[in-house]
Amino acid sequence: GPGKDWKSINTHLRDGVILCKLINKLLKDAGKGPITFQKKVMSPFVAMTNIENFNKGCMEYGLREEQTFQSGDLWELRKGPFLNVINTLSSLGFQANDKNVKPNYCGEIKKFLDTE
Repeated sequence: GPGKDWKSINTHLRDGVILCKLINKLLKDAGKGPITFQKKVMSPFVAMTNIENFNKGCMEYGLREEQTFQSGDLWELRKGPFLNVINTLSSLGFQANDKNVKPNYCGEIKKFLDTE
């Protein structure tokens, strides 16, 4: 798994595969069909398509478009844009709570000193 720093988490999620697996579990639980995605990501184009499909799945699950992020926010490995990805995942957690998914997402916010 990834380390605890933002860059290793960003890199771990970067190809969109884990995100697509997550939204498909949530969609299945909600009685909705899965999104399609490529498990083997050999190019940025495939990764971007996975990420776009994840966002479409999020909207199908109940998020508003403004709660999703741009593909580049995840792909570019930059801290500021990556916060948009974190915000989407947080919104997705609260949406899952509304659908009584267990375990509950608590959305706890811990502040860390940015030393980079």
